[in-house]
Amino acid sequence: MAIMPAAVNADFSGVSLPFTPADMITTAVSFLGIYGPWILLTLGVVFSPVLYGLVMRLMSWVAKKFQTR
Repeated sequence: MAIMPAAVNADFSGVSLPFTPADMITTAVSFLGIYGPWILLTLGVVFSPVLYGLVMRLMSWVAKKFQTR
């Protein structure tokens, strides 16, 4: 069994990123502006069966609760 070496300390003080957090947020908002309608359509397709089932179960429960005996 080989002994794993200890963690290496790396110095990243001279490294800079070509963008700022504000640039990342601006880009994310821009992508949502472009793809927002497609995202909403996808969410609607995914969750519509869930919502339909919930409404149908609720209607069934109400019909059973208030049916005449």
